[in-house]
Amino acid sequence: VFRYVRPGAVRVSATPSNPTGVYVAAFGHDANNTLTMVLQNTTTTSQTVNVNVGSSGLTRFGVHRRTSATETWSDRGAVSVNNGVATITLPASSLVTLHGAPPP
Repeated sequence: VFRYVRPGAVRVSATPSNPTGVYVAAFGHDANNTLTMVLQNTTTTSQTVNVNVGSSGLTRFGVHRRTSATETWSDRGAVSVNNGVATITLPASSLVTLHGAPPP
């Protein structure tokens, strides 16, 4: 996680869109123009969440890493942001890191 949350980043307000048992921490880095989010699903079932990045200009999270009962820091590819929202499914008992920046 700290590979993507760089010195100078500050925690920004973030609230899960729906399910109980899902926690989120978000970090913005103004100088690098990046947003990193860490989502944790503490339940025994998968959960789908909407990540609303508003008018940040973000069109995708280029890094999508996942750790679960069957994966360790697995690279899951990019996650698209459509109309300011990215939809992602969190496996049961998982930790997911998203990292992105608006296009130049």
